[in-house]
Amino acid sequence: MGLFKDYYSEFIEKTAYMILLIDEDGNIYHANESFQKIIGCQFEASSNHSIWQFINPYSKQLCKTEFSNARHGDRFELVMVLTRSDGSYVYTDGKFNCSYDDVSGQKMITCILQDVTELNEREIEFNNLKLQLDEKTRYWKLLHKTYVALINEQMEHFDDNMVKALEQFGKMVYADRAFIFEYDMDQLLLHNTYEWCDTDIVPKCKNMQNVPFSLEDSWIQNHISGLPVYIENVSDLPDEDYVKTVLKPYGVKSMVTYPMISDGVLYGSVGFDSVKISRSNADVEKQMLSELSALFLNAIHRKRMHDQLIERQLRFNGYINEAPIGIFVCGTDFKFHEVNKAFCKLTGYSAQELVNESLTMLFDQADLERTKLKFLSSEEVYTVKFDYVGRRKDGTPFKALIASATVGEFEIISFCYDPLEI
Repeated sequence: MGLFKDYYSEFIEKTAYMILLIDEDGNIYHANESFQKIIGCQFEASSNHSIWQFINPYSKQLCKTEFSNARHGDRFELVMVLTRSDGSYVYTDGKFNCSYDDVSGQKMITCILQDVTELNEREIEFNNLKLQLDEKTRYWKLLHKTYVALINEQMEHFDDNMVKALEQFGKMVYADRAFIFEYDMDQLLLHNTYEWCDTDIVPKCKNMQNVPFSLEDSWIQNHISGLPVYIENVSDLPDEDYVKTVLKPYGVKSMVTYPMISDGVLYGSVGFDSVKISRSNADVEKQMLSELSALFLNAIHRKRMHDQLIERQLRFNGYINEAPIGIFVCGTDFKFHEVNKAFCKLTGYSAQELVNESLTMLFDQADLERTKLKFLSSEEVYTVKFDYVGRRKDGTPFKALIASATVGEFEIISFCYDPLEI
């Protein structure tokens, strides 16, 4: 208040211009009568307000940047869009002056705003519509780009792409944290699986694992019913409220989440946290999260199926490797691609010694050509059997019946065994 007192007068208080004194973080130290009347909000002497409560989302980022970059003595102008208490917009032509409080040394910004809503209504309406269309276009392009990245790119980049998507959409609505939670509905536990945090925001992902919850909580009831959960002021919740006890250690002021449901089954939720300011009127965020929930859940299910397939392949390869008969895979060029333990034991060679080497290490070229010709003789021939005499690493011979089958266009899998032992 020290800086403002030097300029305080009845003229400033009664003028038609909206006059504010704020700090760099947007905290309001004084708002004159015109501002309170036009916005439709009366400020009590003991109440705390932030300019971000009243600045429309389309103006927030520009204002944040200008306030942060301003230095002592700087004067700048901005066209600022405010939101009244009834939800309508106020378009202002603003002039700003940056200085420092003599007592605290804190950076302060004096704002003089002129209401130009009526003077430029048509022009502002057109520009606002264009801005919304531009934002919508950017949003849908980002949504499509995210879908392509999560569905089509290599799975080893999946986790990074998920965090990147949370960052991009989080920044689009000026969130401080974006996250995905998975719910274990059998054990009643929740897990923070993906998270993005803005600069200087404390992550909570590592601490939010295996956190118990109750089906009696209102937030989980909403999610089970397919409804979002929006908490404008976490501090207003009762101290014993589950959400407040979970979020309070991380300084969360507002939160909005949307359930991720597939075929009537609740998988989890995706949401945004606001730490620096309270988030009022989260309709845009709810709509965005409703679309992201389906996109993310589809991508997560695809990732799980991919992981399960890889796991099955590894398990199957383990069965092949431990099989009691010799098995090897080679190309049509007669070079080993894979060999199992039984085949290595039969030949006396290790897998490292055989892979990428020619089968002629063990078998005569003529016998191999005989097998290849048999495959080429008819499109209906998929499996052939021949007796072979092979040479072990120590030079001793071995007899085996080898059954071979084509695998795709360029590989052959062969099963090698002594028929007298079967």
